[in-house]
Amino acid sequence: MDSIEIHDENKTILLYKIINDLPAPPQEIIDSIDVTYKPTINDYGLDNQRHLKNWNGKNAIAPVNRRVKHELFETWVKNNITTEFNDCGVNYVLNVNSGPTSTGGHTDGTRNFVLLYPILQGGEHAMLTFWKEEGHSIIRPRVTWGEDFTKLRMLGQVKLPEGKWLLNHTNVIHSVENLFSTRINLQISLNEHPWK
Repeated sequence: MDSIEIHDENKTILLYKIINDLPAPPQEIIDSIDVTYKPTINDYGLDNQRHLKNWNGKNAIAPVNRRVKHELFETWVKNNITTEFNDCGVNYVLNVNSGPTSTGGHTDGTRNFVLLYPILQGGEHAMLTFWKEEGHSIIRPRVTWGEDFTKLRMLGQVKLPEGKWLLNHTNVIHSVENLFSTRINLQISLNEHPWK
């Protein structure tokens, strides 16, 4: 499915949309990403460790999420995608657990939307997953944690498309499920959705 929209409180809310007509980053940029790198600093936004409750029957520590600057990619984005972004760079989700794990439900702290371009998926079954927390609307404030699995209802899932951009609404609680290894994406953080 190329997109999912949900109706909530008389509004239509985009969860995600594959953007087919944006150019792929050049191979030079993709080749410059160190897939073995384990960053210790998050160049953008929040940097914390979250503890998940009742997540697939267990309590766990969520994998570490790090966003790092990439000047070549940022210059390319300005010339080929948009100049109206908050930041852009490489996102690493470093799996610290054995077996399948989850990033845990959350909304992002520095953006309302993000364009994702996959470099490593984090395993063949890793899925970007969207949630609604009981007693709350679908759109949530930035930095909302949905860490107790028993209070969440799944709205939809998508595997990132290879060789394409996916727009994700980051004010909807979301997680990545079934992570088995490091996940790496190119990301462009946005306040507005320019591809309606």
